[in-house]
Amino acid sequence: MEALAALFGNLPADQHISCVVGHCLSPSDRRRLVELIGRETGMTVKEIEPGEVAAGNTVYVAPANHGVVLRDGKLHLLARAADKDGAAMVVAIEPQPAIAGPAQVVSPGDRPEFELDDDSPGTPEHLQSLIDELATVNGELVAENFELERQNHDLSSLLNTIGLPVLEVDADLRLTRFNEAAARLLQLRDTEPGSRFSHIELPAWAAELTRHVSLLFSRRAPRALHLSDGRRRFSLVSYAAAAAPGGTSRAVLCLVDTTRADATAQVLSDQQEQLMAILNSSADAIRLLDREGRLVYANDALFSLLDLPQRRRGNGGAIPRIPAAIARGWREHDRRALAGSDSCALVEERVQVGASERLLETRRVPIRGEDGEIRLLCATSSDVTERRRGESQLRLAAQVFEASGEAIMITDAVGTIISINPAFTRITGYAPDDVIGRTPRILSSGRQDKAFYQQMWKAIGEAGRWQGEIWNRRKDGEVFPEWVSISAVAHEGEGGGPRNYIAIYTDISERKASEERVRHLAQYDFLTDLPNRALFADRLKQAIGAAQRDGSRLALMFIDLDHFKTINDSLGHNVGDMLLREVAQRLASVIRVSDTVSRQGGDEFLVLAPRIESPNDAARIAQKLTESIAEPFHLEGRKLVVTPSIGIALFPDDGTDMGNLIRNADAAMYHAKQHGRNAYQFFTADMNARAMERLTMETHLRHAIEDRQLVLYYQPQVSLASGAIVAVEALIRWNHPELGLVLPARFIPVAEETGQVTNIGEWVLRTATAQIMSWQSRGMPPVPVAVNLSALQFKQGRLHDQVADALAAAGLEPRYLQLEMTESVLMTEGEATATSMAALRAMEIEFAIDDFGTGYSSLAYLNRFRVGKLKIDQSFIRDLRSGNDSRKIVAAIIGLAKSLGLRVLAEGVETGWQADFLRASGCDEVQGFLFGRPMAAAHFEQFLAGGQFDIGGVFDA
Repeated sequence: MEALAALFGNLPADQHISCVVGHCLSPSDRRRLVELIGRETGMTVKEIEPGEVAAGNTVYVAPANHGVVLRDGKLHLLARAADKDGAAMVVAIEPQPAIAGPAQVVSPGDRPEFELDDDSPGTPEHLQSLIDELATVNGELVAENFELERQNHDLSSLLNTIGLPVLEVDADLRLTRFNEAAARLLQLRDTEPGSRFSHIELPAWAAELTRHVSLLFSRRAPRALHLSDGRRRFSLVSYAAAAAPGGTSRAVLCLVDTTRADATAQVLSDQQEQLMAILNSSADAIRLLDREGRLVYANDALFSLLDLPQRRRGNGGAIPRIPAAIARGWREHDRRALAGSDSCALVEERVQVGASERLLETRRVPIRGEDGEIRLLCATSSDVTERRRGESQLRLAAQVFEASGEAIMITDAVGTIISINPAFTRITGYAPDDVIGRTPRILSSGRQDKAFYQQMWKAIGEAGRWQGEIWNRRKDGEVFPEWVSISAVAHEGEGGGPRNYIAIYTDISERKASEERVRHLAQYDFLTDLPNRALFADRLKQAIGAAQRDGSRLALMFIDLDHFKTINDSLGHNVGDMLLREVAQRLASVIRVSDTVSRQGGDEFLVLAPRIESPNDAARIAQKLTESIAEPFHLEGRKLVVTPSIGIALFPDDGTDMGNLIRNADAAMYHAKQHGRNAYQFFTADMNARAMERLTMETHLRHAIEDRQLVLYYQPQVSLASGAIVAVEALIRWNHPELGLVLPARFIPVAEETGQVTNIGEWVLRTATAQIMSWQSRGMPPVPVAVNLSALQFKQGRLHDQVADALAAAGLEPRYLQLEMTESVLMTEGEATATSMAALRAMEIEFAIDDFGTGYSSLAYLNRFRVGKLKIDQSFIRDLRSGNDSRKIVAAIIGLAKSLGLRVLAEGVETGWQADFLRASGCDEVQGFLFGRPMAAAHFEQFLAGGQFDIGGVFDA
């Protein structure tokens, strides 16, 4: 039908169609044919029905079953066309300008034969058939040419109506077709169709097109091509079409002007970059989620917030992998916001990032499309951890401000008080209404002058702070010391002057009092409140300096209380302390105003008497001190009498420095004790010699054990009943390199004062036990060895271990060791002594009380410590013949011991009469020169071999 319509469109203008006869067409096909023919010819087209009369210049389409249209019984056949199915369609055309008469529609069965026109010569029948065939072929060719020309025209029109440059290239790379837009853009000429593309001269900016075309039919597909003529940008779109059967391949190229699109895309890209920059510069973490809750975008802040690695970003940014624990916490809020039930609500969330917990404030805002449906969800999270911490710190600071024990005052830049805390009111007495709006001068006490405050404000101006001590005045008028710290608070970022001043006041009244107490304790004795060693030494130095300047004299007195240790040990430390306080008060009341009395420790006191005229002045002061102390003391219902021994050293006679004066006064004090106590003595050259001897002894004693200068002597203890040697006492001696053989009475006190007696005692234990075991191993009679103990050995707390180690080292049984101690040892550190003695008794070691009767004897102590032997002091034995009292005391001691089940040993027995009296009195054992002096180990070994004394001979002596 398209071909038939084209045929009608190409008829000359003077031709008139009378009728159309065709094969059977469906109603829709007929309507389509009518429209096509009408559009191509501009003629009226209509369907003819049986019985209708045809009019001129009208196209009629007749159904096939209506047959053909005749005029005067003849049909002038000029062309035949075929439809798409190959069925014939006969077109009858009359050259006359009009149809003379009506047309007649006949049925197919009445179709007449074709005849020639009347003016045609007669021809044979076969010629007529040939002519018919030629006419048919000619008509078909004409129709095809018309159709091709029409299609070509239509295609050209179509291409030219397209505003885009279009080119067609065949497989030989020849330009076969282009439209007007391509000709204008690429400056193509009409003569160029059919030319090889490589021979066509293109503008310089389009030169790359030639190489692109060369690759169109190759195996290597060309890349996308973008061109620009300086004003516009083009993108090349190429389509390679497969060839029709028997034809050649073609490729169509189209240059699309993307100038505006590229500009728009660039604007969109810039806007996207700006949006991304805005989102990524945000301090808040931003997430975008789709309707299913999947994360589609996250800004940089989210990576930083969750401490996630920054992975490579593609379009729209990288999508982080949210930790599962955090994702679970967000999921429910995200779901509710996407459902629209919890949108725009600010939610506080806690997330665990590494080892730290962060607090977030998250707002979820749905993003809706034009239809109102939610397309995306934007979740914005702010890390408020520090802010919350800061708020907490501010609240804490406010609480500290209110609860601080220190007074806090805040002023503005000009010093007007704007705030105070409750501690300020408590310390100063001023309430807020009393001070707010006023200046700190309300606290001024007047003790600091103008220069003080000028210096203070200068420091604040230079360093921004100042602290120091100020005396202020309370509301009630009391002046008190404060420690003040003032800081300037500057404007933030302005670099100007201070905005506020903060002053913190600490009431240091108590601290001042405590400092005074500490200073007092540092300089005064805590027990007697007298100047201590440090303060006394300072005053003595000053007095010596003054005496040197003005040529005057001074006296230094060293006071020691006689038998104080006995009182302290027997009556307790509490009574001893009370006695020391009373003595201190009496001393302070007797001395002159210019004098100084000091307690050095224990029962020792020093008195400094400056500016004396002669030694007699010192003697008078010493006498007054002696008389004052000798007066009885009444303490806790007891009447106690204590006397002093006073040593006096004079400046410059006895020394020109503090050390020599104190040392010489000490030596003089010992001289006073040796001459009966309760007296004073001046220092002499002889005292100095003895003092130097004592110092030498103290120094050499430190190395006596190492240098093997100590030796043990042994003295037998004999039974009065049998005369047998029942024990041997180990007595220490010192072979001094300068002083010769020194008895223990001279060096043991020095050893006790210096603490060296513990090492000496341990050496005695080891040496004595080893010697006894040596004698036993050589067949000597097995006798116990008695070793003297010092109070320091008990106090040290290692006596049990020392004894056990000595016995173990010697291999000696414990029953062959006896330990002797004085009554004072028992009464010193009673609990420590009792514990050590109990442990040693458990080892079957026997204890003896040495020098019994010379101290404050206590039956309770004897019973408590469960000793096995009492040793009567030799002073009682020495006086047996000359004094009846001594005989009574000795008899009483023996009777007491017997009643307690103790054995009794008498020391210092030198005559037969003494031995006889002791045996008659019931004494068990004796020790003294009568039975043997202390002997060296080698000599005593021979003595021990005798084994027994002739008691009868002793008594007869």
